[in-house]
Amino acid sequence: MGAKAGNVEEFIRRFGGRYQYMVMLDADSLLAASILDKMVKRMDADDHLGLLQSMPRLVGGESFLARAIQFAGALYGPVVARGVDA
Repeated sequence: MGAKAGNVEEFIRRFGGRYQYMVMLDADSLLAASILDKMVKRMDADDHLGLLQSMPRLVGGESFLARAIQFAGALYGPVVARGVDA
């Protein structure tokens, strides 16, 4: 198991029972408070829902390749997300 997964597992084992929800973000993640609020409301509304994942979106690309990937993600990401939305 990698360091990140091991750290997450240890946190959940030691402290997870103290919390109703857990949000995993990386150091470069951005998450608007309004999105977090919507996710909490969605979890509160369905007792059978155990996991939510937001659609990742790339921002701030500087190279041509990064900007092309960012553009493609913005164009096709919502279509893919809708296709896997359950």
